[in-house]
Amino acid sequence: TWNVEDVFDVGGVGEIWLAYGDCYTHTGAHFWEDIYYVELIDPETGEIVGPNERGEFVVTNLEMKAFPTIRFGSEDYADMNTEKCGCGRTHVRLTVYGRTPWLVNIAGKKIHPEFIKRIVEKFPETREAAFTILKYAKTMDKLRLKASYNKSLTKDPEELKQKWVEAIEKELKIPVEIEWVSWEELPKIFHKIARITDLTKKA
Repeated sequence: TWNVEDVFDVGGVGEIWLAYGDCYTHTGAHFWEDIYYVELIDPETGEIVGPNERGEFVVTNLEMKAFPTIRFGSEDYADMNTEKCGCGRTHVRLTVYGRTPWLVNIAGKKIHPEFIKRIVEKFPETREAAFTILKYAKTMDKLRLKASYNKSLTKDPEELKQKWVEAIEKELKIPVEIEWVSWEELPKIFHKIARITDLTKKA
């Protein structure tokens, strides 16, 4: 209705004058490597992660002299692509998923709510991706979700639940358990759904 032909993703870190954005291929945000040196580290150990692994991106600004920043921690979880982009640019690209404090450890894997969002929003019945992860322990053996769906578009909630289970387990390779609740029952932070419900703090 707004006659919008395309939408671009931009972001930045104000403390180090960092700005980044994607291009028309939408395959990651471009960073200018002649100004910023970008690395991915394990947010728990601080060690540099291996190729094709995700981690917190840290940045060194190569031009700031009065206020030098070396390996500034963004607390953002991302993956890195060093291949030439379809737009022709050769600088590194990052796909940023969200904040590192939102990571949960499930079956030995670091899982971010954004991973789940990108899976479930593909279903018309759950396009809004209304869910929260139940964090019941520091290290969990399965993913437990509370979620809601669009009742006007859903004929069989149990069938939809099975589709969610199959899609999440196929993509993330972790067991999952889902409980349908109403949208009103999901925890909120102001107007947004809380992606993590930390049950360990209530114990």
